[in-house]
Amino acid sequence: PTCTQLQPSVDVKQILISLMDRLSKYAMEHQIPEEFNAFPLLSEYVAKIIQGQSSPELTGVLGLQVSLLNFALRCYPDKLEFVDTILGGCNAAMIAMGVKGVEETTCVRQIVQLLTIPLQVHKDVLTILQL
Repeated sequence: PTCTQLQPSVDVKQILISLMDRLSKYAMEHQIPEEFNAFPLLSEYVAKIIQGQSSPELTGVLGLQVSLLNFALRCYPDKLEFVDTILGGCNAAMIAMGVKGVEETTCVRQIVQLLTIPLQVHKDVLTILQL
């Protein structure tokens, strides 16, 4: 309800990206309680933001997914299904958008991040192969 009252100039996407990035940094330094499971909620809001845009740009979609992936792996490193969900969503978005704009430098950088963040968190090759 609160988001619907925001001014049109407010970039909700950037607010959500900043929130997920801050939570990721916090999780790197502190133990997150197991009962704190924000992934489903954040994943739902990422999807709503993407679906709510009349013509989403690939850089915006990938930016949200990079932050969500970083959040998921930092807060829930054992939940590999979260990684599968995020990467599957990226794949679906790129197919739906006809992969327009993928050659942009920002998109290439974001795709590289999506593929390397799991490698940075899980240094175990067997874990990576499970993705």
